[in-house]
Amino acid sequence: MKKKAAVAVMLAVILPLCARNGAVLTLWGTAAALWGVNEIAAMRMRRQVSPFSPKSEIRNVHTLIISDMIAPEITGAKTDFLQIFAPGRSLQSCYEILRHTHSILDDKGGACVIFAVKEGNSEGFSVFDIPFFHKITLRKHGLRMLRRLSGFPAFVSPLRAFLLAAGMKGRNYREISALPEEAASFCRERGYSLRMFTR
Repeated sequence: MKKKAAVAVMLAVILPLCARNGAVLTLWGTAAALWGVNEIAAMRMRRQVSPFSPKSEIRNVHTLIISDMIAPEITGAKTDFLQIFAPGRSLQSCYEILRHTHSILDDKGGACVIFAVKEGNSEGFSVFDIPFFHKITLRKHGLRMLRRLSGFPAFVSPLRAFLLAAGMKGRNYREISALPEEAASFCRERGYSLRMFTR
């Protein structure tokens, strides 16, 4: 937080100094816009993580949607659901996030897990996945450097951060029956149903 405040003060101080130089002013404007996108994207990430904090009272959720930028109504979820979304989320990251968040689901059975990803996007992690992982997972997948940058998503992945900040969710998804075996087995053992959508 202190680093972010320092950057904001620096941008404010530089503005008067570069007001007479068009190129520098353009550069300043771009940096300020990127900072704004970063703050909105980071806020959306924090909001998605907050239901899983120890202080949260949200429990026994019926449906957990872990996805790319999909409009939740496409899945049929209307009430009693949580959505964890980020642009470009892979199938691998969906499953890893599920392993860290499934305790929020209804432990009496009947809970549904929904993955929604772009077709062919099966592997990889992004800065938007990091807040859901603990240190062991970060070490396992070699993500510790990405962890250090997770507070600055717009500087790591500007286009994805803009899409997250804008909150634009697609509707051109279709449900498929070919479920990933590892995730399907994980859900089956815990009494969850698993559905998958792709575009």
